[in-house]
Amino acid sequence: MLKIPTFVLGALLIITGLVGYLFQDSNLSINIVGPLADDAVFTLSDGNQTHTLDRGFASSNAAGEHAFWVIERLNQNHAKDRSQGNYAAGERPDNPNYKVQSFWYASSTGETLSALMKNAETGELNALETVDSKKAKVRFIYNKAVEGTGPVTLTSTNWTNVEGAPGAGEPLTFGKSLTALIPAMIALVLIACVLAAEAKPALHKHVMHLAATVGLLGLVMSGKKVLPAVSEMNWLKNDPNGIIHASSLKPAVMFFSAGLLLIFVALCVLSFVKARKEMAARPKQKKEEKKKEDDFKDDDDDDFEDAKNGKDGKDSSPEKGKDDSDDKKKDTKSHTKPVGSAPKAEEGKLKNSKSSGSTFGEKKKVAPLGKPKSIDPEKAMRSKSSTSESDGASKPSEKTKPFEHRSGEPKGDEKPKSEKSAGNEDSKHQKSDKVSSTERDMEKKSEPTESVDSKSDLASGDEGKTDIGKSEGDQQKESSESSEKKDD
Repeated sequence: MLKIPTFVLGALLIITGLVGYLFQDSNLSINIVGPLADDAVFTLSDGNQTHTLDRGFASSNAAGEHAFWVIERLNQNHAKDRSQGNYAAGERPDNPNYKVQSFWYASSTGETLSALMKNAETGELNALETVDSKKAKVRFIYNKAVEGTGPVTLTSTNWTNVEGAPGAGEPLTFGKSLTALIPAMIALVLIACVLAAEAKPALHKHVMHLAATVGLLGLVMSGKKVLPAVSEMNWLKNDPNGIIHASSLKPAVMFFSAGLLLIFVALCVLSFVKARKEMAARPKQKKEEKKKEDDFKDDDDDDFEDAKNGKDGKDSSPEKGKDDSDDKKKDTKSHTKPVGSAPKAEEGKLKNSKSSGSTFGEKKKVAPLGKPKSIDPEKAMRSKSSTSESDGASKPSEKTKPFEHRSGEPKGDEKPKSEKSAGNEDSKHQKSDKVSSTERDMEKKSEPTESVDSKSDLASGDEGKTDIGKSEGDQQKESSESSEKKDD
């Protein structure tokens, strides 16, 4: 934000400093630290002309009073007449009585300048012995109206109490003051700070604070000198001095520099405020971004759950899947496991129909309803033996049975339940030996194929049923065989 404005303002400040330095009048400043020697003679010269300073009427040892009289006498007795004569020569160049000439005038700072300005306004001299008693400054300015043949100098026969003075008879030379380049120096510092901030972003904040501090100090310094510079200019140009050609460059440079630095400081303040607002807004942005990320994650989780549950939104989580599988297992097992100790009334029918394996309405033998809960072999043997003895019929032995067991037929211990149930019926209804044997032969021929088919169809689902049937069939077979042996 401050890079381009700083370059622009810095360039303007550099131009201002260069203008103030190049176009200023030659000047010389001396510091008086005590009373001047009584026999000291001070002479100004530019090679064409010379002027001897009037030291006035100093009555004390105060440095300010000696400086006061040197400045007041030079301006009113020398600079005033030369400046007004040059003005008249410029207005009436055809009049030979007016001649353009170079001249010197002087000024000061601090209490000495205040005393001079007050005397110009009121004409009073009040307590000059207390004005800058230890040190006073005299600044000589050379207004060059005509080119001189030599350097502008100040010489003295006695440099007593003049700070930094050369030896006796040696001159002090006028020149340009380097203080006029202060605005340019400030501009260079500001530009360097901006470049350093761009080069090292980690130090951006500290470097810009340094730049703002430098700009603020320059603004304070320039602002403090603007009003005194304007007042000094007015004091030189107005009466009683009346130096019309007194330079107004100094107040102009101070004013322009202060304005540019004020703009820079204002931009720095705005930049800092904006940066502070952005820093305050960053946590909110981070919170919003984090919230969006959380919402996005929640949406992904919901989509993942929906994908697990299926398109219709049903829950297909692992736990529910396990519950469903368990329910299915229970349902499949419920068909094979009898409820309680006693089977249901229609269990015999289901067993006979499955063992037959017929799906097209073939003849199926139905087991009698109401099977006992448990079959006691001894009771079965007793009942069969009693019935067989009463009827006087005997069953054929197992050896006399025809060869009926082929590769696809069940073994002897795996006879169909229908046959067993038929045997029980024959024993109960007391049929003859011949009829029972023929019926058994016919049943054995038709039922083994049916039982084989039923076993292949219900290989996995009805294993429990066949096991139960086998156990019951074995018991009945044993009982029937025992009864047959007894009959024999």
